[in-house]
Amino acid sequence: QGVILIMADTIRPDPLAAYGYDRDTTPVLDRVAASGARFDDTVAQATWTKVSAPSILTSLYPLAHTVRNTLDRLPSSAVTLAEIYREAGYATLSFSSITFTGAATNLHQGFEELHEAASRTPPNRNKSAREFVDRLLPWLDLHQDVPFFVFLHLFDPHSPFEPRAPYNTLWANPSTRAAHIDRMAKVRRQIDSPFLRGQVMPSQDDLDASGVDVEAFLSYRKAWYDGSIRGMDTEIGRLFERIETLGLTDRMVVAFVGDHGEEFLEHGNSWHGQSVYGELTQVPLILWAPGRVPPGRQIGDTVRTIDLMPTLLALSGLPAPDSLQGQSLL
Repeated sequence: QGVILIMADTIRPDPLAAYGYDRDTTPVLDRVAASGARFDDTVAQATWTKVSAPSILTSLYPLAHTVRNTLDRLPSSAVTLAEIYREAGYATLSFSSITFTGAATNLHQGFEELHEAASRTPPNRNKSAREFVDRLLPWLDLHQDVPFFVFLHLFDPHSPFEPRAPYNTLWANPSTRAAHIDRMAKVRRQIDSPFLRGQVMPSQDDLDASGVDVEAFLSYRKAWYDGSIRGMDTEIGRLFERIETLGLTDRMVVAFVGDHGEEFLEHGNSWHGQSVYGELTQVPLILWAPGRVPPGRQIGDTVRTIDLMPTLLALSGLPAPDSLQGQSLL
C-alpha cells in the first residue's frame, strides 16, 4: 500500500553502523537492515546529485536521461517512478532538499505535491530531516487508508557538516570547536576555487600550504559528519514509529539509498563530483518490506542505483516499462 524512498545526500556506507562502523551512527537503520536486506556493493550512476538523482527516479543511465550539467532538465519523455505510481492510483509526495531534485531538474514529474528546498525554514536549514519528517507524519495520517508513494530527499550528511544540537557534540568536543573554526579559516584562504572556498573543501595541497594540523582538521570534520548522520537517523526513527502506530508495517516498502559519497582526502581532494573513486560511487542501499523482503539478508553482489526503481515496482506488483535500464533485485 505504501512506498517510501529515502535518498540521503552525500552519504557513504562506511560511516554507517549498519555497515560495520565503530560509532553508533545509525541505530535505527541498524534495525531496519536487520529486518530487511542490506546491499554491500551498490554503485551510484554519478557522483553528484544533479545527475545521480534522475538515474534513481527513472532507472536510466545518465547518457539516456541526458541530465549531465547544472542547467539540464529531465526530458518529458522519461518516465519517472512517481508517474507510474500516480497512474496506478497512488497519492504521490516529494520532499526536495535542493533544487537538483525538484522542478529545476523536472523531477517533479508525477508528484501531486512537491516541497521544494526553498520552503525549508531556519535555523539549520541544511539539515532537512527534522522539518521534512515533521511535514510527512501528518500527511501519512491523512493517507493511511490509500496507496501512496513518497520520495524523501534528506540533506543532513551534506556540508556544512556541523549538525544540530545535541548531535554537534556527540563525537566533536565542544571545547575545541573554536580551534576547528580557526583551522577552517586558515584553510579557506588557500583554496583557489570560489565555490570550494565557500564550502571549505580543500585539497591535500591546500591543507599542507595552510600549516594546520591535517589530522585534527579531518577528525573534527568527520566527527561532525558522523553526528549529522546520527541526527538524520533519529528522524528516520520517528517515521518508522508512525508507520508502526498507523498499523502500516505489513503493508509498507521502505528503501534507503545514497545518491553519492564524499571524499575526505583519500585521493587528495575533498567534496564530490570530481572523480569516480569508490568513496564517491559506493552508496548504502537497504530495503525493508516485512513479509516481502526476508530479514537479515546481506547481498554482496554488485548492484546499481538504477536497479531500485524496477525493484520497488516489482514489490508493488506493478509492471515496469520496457525503457528501464535497471533490473529488479528480487
